[in-house]
Amino acid sequence: MIVKLKYLSREKTGLFMYFRQIPADLREHYEGRILRRQSLQTHDPAVAAKEALKLAKLDDQIWEALRSGTHDIETARASIAETIDPLVLRRILAKLSPKRHHLSDAFAIYLKKHQGRDARFFQNANRAFATVKDILGNPALKDIKRADARRVLDSMLSAGLKTASVKRYLNTISAIFSVAILEFELDLKNPFSALTIPNFLEDTKDIPSFTEAELRQIATAGLAQKNEPGLVATMQIETGCRVAEIALLRTEDLHLDAPIPYVRIIQHLEHSRRLKTGKNAERSLPLVGVSLEAARLARAAANDDGWLFLRIGKGNPASTVNRWLIRTLGGEAGRSHSFRHSMETRLVLAKVDQRIVDAIVGHKAQAKMGSVYFSGYSLTDLAEALEKIALH
Repeated sequence: MIVKLKYLSREKTGLFMYFRQIPADLREHYEGRILRRQSLQTHDPAVAAKEALKLAKLDDQIWEALRSGTHDIETARASIAETIDPLVLRRILAKLSPKRHHLSDAFAIYLKKHQGRDARFFQNANRAFATVKDILGNPALKDIKRADARRVLDSMLSAGLKTASVKRYLNTISAIFSVAILEFELDLKNPFSALTIPNFLEDTKDIPSFTEAELRQIATAGLAQKNEPGLVATMQIETGCRVAEIALLRTEDLHLDAPIPYVRIIQHLEHSRRLKTGKNAERSLPLVGVSLEAARLARAAANDDGWLFLRIGKGNPASTVNRWLIRTLGGEAGRSHSFRHSMETRLVLAKVDQRIVDAIVGHKAQAKMGSVYFSGYSLTDLAEALEKIALH
């Protein structure tokens, strides 16, 4: 079928637009504009062609009325209303005055598209949306301009948010906007896309590694006290895992009777447990030294509900472990993330190949080892590296 695309243009999004030049003698009624552009809210060329011809017919009648002495466009529309079928007129006017989708509508469709995600995802999304709504209110999406996006950026920086947090919020609101453009079939550009954050990450604080003496102090306290935060911290010592990767383990993730005891760091989507970098962070890690001792104690104390650490996993694991570290080591700030820095430092000083280091700590680089056929290091390879730095 050949479709005549008269009065049509197609946007990069694939949406068709009604596109027509306004006669020079009538431009004063259109605030001096030269062109009429109106989204037809469809990707179908056949539907777009029909709708464009209807709009063109209505424009022809409006322009004829204006030339006959009618004072404005609204009066002209009213004068011709009786000559057009009411149902047809309503459809045409709906195209001329499409529904105004607001920021809250965009957020609602974004949440709907991401049903099934974990509580933390929705918490972060709500926090980002609330921050932007406090600054902009709830405007129509088409009224949000690049200047508004920059105002959001400047307001967050002025409020003292770290640049990393600002980046995270902007990424979320940009994703919300992108989903709305797609789902509502809007002819809009995303004003939050690719915003430049001044001095990005220059406000971050260096996270120091633990000394060997501190690691031994942590291990001694953790194995002696046998409480959840102490055992989580001790398991981090010889695995370099993120605190949540240990705190949210299932008992089935431990393989203590294998020839090489190991823990499987894996997503459990059925329990709404996701890893920070998704499947890229999934890996098997040998358990050696004090981390193996802590894993055995944790498994022996675990209940039958399937979770290795029942209580700490229900709250904020990082905060709980950090408080325990403050009590154990002293100081004003816990450093649960320092286990990762310490692991990498210790392995590098032990002259372990950087690719094995990446495989152990779960860096994305491990997925690109120089060959598409590389299937990863064996537990034996990883165990040999970890034994070089293990605390016994």
